[in-house]
Amino acid sequence: IGPGAEIPIDIRINTEAMDEGNYSGSLTILSNDPEHPETEILVSINVSGQPHLEIEEAEIVFPNTYLENESSLELVIHNSGTATATLEQISIIGDNPDDFGTDLELVEIMQRTERIFSVAFHPQELGPRNAQLRVLYSGPNIENDVLEWELSGLGQLPPIILTDPEPD
Repeated sequence: IGPGAEIPIDIRINTEAMDEGNYSGSLTILSNDPEHPETEILVSINVSGQPHLEIEEAEIVFPNTYLENESSLELVIHNSGTATATLEQISIIGDNPDDFGTDLELVEIMQRTERIFSVAFHPQELGPRNAQLRVLYSGPNIENDVLEWELSGLGQLPPIILTDPEPD
């Protein structure tokens, strides 16, 4: 650069893997100027992240379960995004919603973490039982996104055991 001249410098910051938040740092420019051999420029950026919730299996099949008994399975929600997701609504709907339950609560799932929860099957009647577990969530740049699992199980009668109290 000639004496008294200027040139623009483009600065690019890759925010792809950065969590949401404010970041600051400095850019140091070294030169052969004897009066200013080193110039420091302050740089700041605000990153607006986005949650990304993922589930491993969308179809959950419970083992055959006796009436008046319960089977439960653990499920996992992963947030692989760069911002916190807020679970806004949890519902079990469909043909037989009363045959299923969950301990999942309205919580926040931080970025790059997971939430483990249980889903239970307690059949009220014999035969195939079906429902859907739906979770409505939001976060920065996302409103009312949905996770959904198809739940199914088979309600059956417990075995009847007869005994002869008087052996031959």
